[in-house]
Amino acid sequence: MCLHVFYELAVRHTVRKPIVQMIRKNERIPFDVSGMRTVYYDIHDVRFIEQTKKELMGHIQNVEKTPENAESPISAVLNFEVLKSSDNPETRSIAGILSEIAEIKSLLLDVQTRVSPFGVRFSSGRPPVPPPDKLEGIP
Repeated sequence: MCLHVFYELAVRHTVRKPIVQMIRKNERIPFDVSGMRTVYYDIHDVRFIEQTKKELMGHIQNVEKTPENAESPISAVLNFEVLKSSDNPETRSIAGILSEIAEIKSLLLDVQTRVSPFGVRFSSGRPPVPPPDKLEGIP
């Protein structure tokens, strides 16, 4: 992804404007935006194109209904800071739990990047399940 695109993305994140994040199927999403909803596309697979169109339309309709709910790494940090500085101890506890979950997710992504022999990302939030033929020779 070129720097120009990242700059535009950062500007939209900063002003809390909605985006539709798209990437080619089988490409890696940069770590700093990997947690965001992403529409995958493949221009060489007609069935995948139709699926992508539907997913894209659903994403656009959702953004149009509630543009104020635009999620970004910046809005997530701001929301987290509100939780963390709350007068309510339960709310502060939730902030602590969310912080630990984010740290665990970051560590898992790091481990995945270093050791995944399958070339599969945890985009679903679940570890990849390798096909049985890929398990041979893996300790």
